[in-house]
Amino acid sequence: MDGRNRMVVLDIGEVLLNKYKNHMPAERQVNDMGEYGLTVSSGTIFGGLKKIYFSYLQVLYLGMVKTVRESRHIYIDESGWKLFAIIDEKNNCNGFIWVFVCKEIRAVVYVIRPSRGASVPCETLFDIDIEEARLLEPIPAGYKKRITVDRFSSYKMLERLGLVEITYCWAHQRRDFISVKTKYPQLKKWADIWIEKIAQIYHINN
Repeated sequence: MDGRNRMVVLDIGEVLLNKYKNHMPAERQVNDMGEYGLTVSSGTIFGGLKKIYFSYLQVLYLGMVKTVRESRHIYIDESGWKLFAIIDEKNNCNGFIWVFVCKEIRAVVYVIRPSRGASVPCETLFDIDIEEARLLEPIPAGYKKRITVDRFSSYKMLERLGLVEITYCWAHQRRDFISVKTKYPQLKKWADIWIEKIAQIYHINN
């Protein structure tokens, strides 16, 4: 690889870092390059990003989603995520980012959707629509995916459909015992025993 090719690779890497790590718009990068005598259009930058995505990143991402679907134990969580597009008639730009962490294989997949409904984990885990899932026979015990989650209703929907077995994360279990000893002082001693046991689990995990 000669010096010129190395410079091109460096430029592409810098564009990617500025765009996605430093949140620098493409147009600002174009102006910055112009100050150094380099004439590049924003269309060239976006064309290059699309080529990288469709040639490399999309294939990699779909392979990671396939890994999630083949996994038996997945940790899942979701959080609010602002989108750069209006997603409904209310001028709403609020979306959600879901994270799927495979226990057996070191893979973490992020899924950004406008919905926080059960359709998202259903499609990600099983590649089926939630309405289609309602028509399926429940998966036999022992063959269901195990998901470790909080008590959000979307996960409970998958459980009611017979698709998954739920285990709750210890952080949320701990909150239950704290709530119990606050609401029912007579159970404080019992709740404190369990809070201490969970602390020991945290220590072992660390």
